[in-house]
Amino acid sequence: MRILLSFVFLLALSTIVLAQDRLHDHIYLKNGDHIQGKIISQKALDYTIIEIENGSRVKILSTEIELIISKKLRISDNDKITSFAFGIGNSYGYPGFRFQQRFGGAIGYGYHAGIGIFGMSSEEGMTLWFNGGVKFYWYKAFYLDATFGTIEKNYYSTGYKVEYGTSILLGCDYFVNPILGVNAAFGLTSNVNSAAFKIDYLAFDLGVVIRIIRYKE
Repeated sequence: MRILLSFVFLLALSTIVLAQDRLHDHIYLKNGDHIQGKIISQKALDYTIIEIENGSRVKILSTEIELIISKKLRISDNDKITSFAFGIGNSYGYPGFRFQQRFGGAIGYGYHAGIGIFGMSSEEGMTLWFNGGVKFYWYKAFYLDATFGTIEKNYYSTGYKVEYGTSILLGCDYFVNPILGVNAAFGLTSNVNSAAFKIDYLAFDLGVVIRIIRYKE
């Protein structure tokens, strides 16, 4: 229930962020100079204050201004998508955090790296897990994922031992809106310590994805 409420909260927050107008203001001066940024305040027939890219603010007298143009920014649809995700499963490190970049259009590729903590009891102790891999997107959100990393923590007579292996998963990164999405994938894992290649475990991913959006005019 808490997970569902958290997702609903993130969905509402991202919707509010997207609903806000993002403007890029251009001020053309009578001396030929051009200043761009975001207008912070204006006083009619007196001055205009604009915040430029480095964060500093410039005060311009109205008598110096030739023209002001405000353009609405839109989300960049370039071929590079950067995102962070929180979840549980193979690429998150059970449970954990994942960074990912995707390139290309409907058909594309990408890579990801995740880190997490497994084992919360005092008996077995907590272990840092990691995972990394590459994805091939054959149609928009759907992908084939090949990964390597921590896959299991088993108990032997000598104590607990962390196992490593490779995994193949089929999954989907589905975005509810341009900022917020969900990730789900299922597949198979093979332990690198096995004498011969065989399927040792089932693998899965389940998480919430937050995209870093970029704006352009």
